Amino acid sequence: MCKIVIRIIWAGILSPTDYNTELELSNLNRPPRCPKCGIADSLHSHGCYYRDIRCVKNGLLLVVQVKILRFFCKVCRKTCSFLPECIPPRRWYLWKTQQFVIQKYLNGCSMREINTETSIPISTCKRWCKWLLTKYNSYALVLKNIAGNLGDALRDTAGKFKQFWQRCFDHISLDRAMLLCHQAGV
Repeated sequence: MCKIVIRIIWAGILSPTDYNTELELSNLNRPPRCPKCGIADSLHSHGCYYRDIRCVKNGLLLVVQVKILRFFCKVCRKTCSFLPECIPPRRWYLWKTQQFVIQKYLNGCSMREINTETSIPISTCKRWCKWLLTKYNSYALVLKNIAGNLGDALRDTAGKFKQFWQRCFDHISLDRAMLLCHQAGV
């Protein structure tokens, strides 16, 4: 029988270095309940896997390896892994790097200019921008309905993809936006 892997986010960890430090200090606690069945104290450690994360720093492409902890639920028999807020599921590049590329695109830079500055393949940059455009309606619905300054700033951007994301990035980072969408089930 195939086990389903569920990914949950540890909020507030904004860099792979911070995450690795928290792991070394054993500051990351076992999640209190299974994200699938919701039963408390049902998770136990189930090893780990390693991810190579790519990030751009001062125009150089760096690869950082991080250890991702896995847990197994003894009740629903599902496996879950918990990612730090800065690392997107199933992607090699940090949210921060993706935000940099998307902001450059929103500000009118060509994909070739972005590629020259970051060494990230043009096809990857295009895929990120297309992904954000495709998911725009569902992400906008969640982020516009958040109480406070963010929701207020985004409410009058209906149907305005570029304006929406520029305002969003003025208030929060892409990793925080994705965390909020994840918490809302999107």
